[in-house]
Amino acid sequence: MINKFIELNQQEYDKILTCEKNVKLELHCNGEKFYKILIDTNNKIENKVTRCDYLATTTDLKKIIIYIELKGENIQRAIEQILTTCDFLNEKFEKRYAAIPHTGNPEAKTILQNNISRFQKKNFKLPLLTSSNTLKLKYNPNTKTISK
Repeated sequence: MINKFIELNQQEYDKILTCEKNVKLELHCNGEKFYKILIDTNNKIENKVTRCDYLATTTDLKKIIIYIELKGENIQRAIEQILTTCDFLNEKFEKRYAAIPHTGNPEAKTILQNNISRFQKKNFKLPLLTSSNTLKLKYNPNTKTISK
């Protein structure tokens, strides 16, 4: 299913991949090749389906997928968008992450905590990757993981 979102000349990132819209996500790739896939305005998903803004995936489409939602204050909506996109794609990546850079919400920690089990059921790696304004992530080539 995810293959249909990869363009013929899809850009590969092996240094820094960024997503920006009021808030910013920065992924330091450390030599691993990633795709950045715009999902939110993609006409390959029915308009009725709520979805996250981007996916970042390893170019082998097997190792790592990061669901990215660039959000204002509505963290609960970001969670719904990520989980709905995950259900829709039904992908089989080895490691699955959720990343939510947001403008700030004093209740963000509580909202995330209340939804942890929903992410665990879908085999997302924890903790969820969140930050206000800029979320800086890095790929570790030794452990093949994503962290802050």
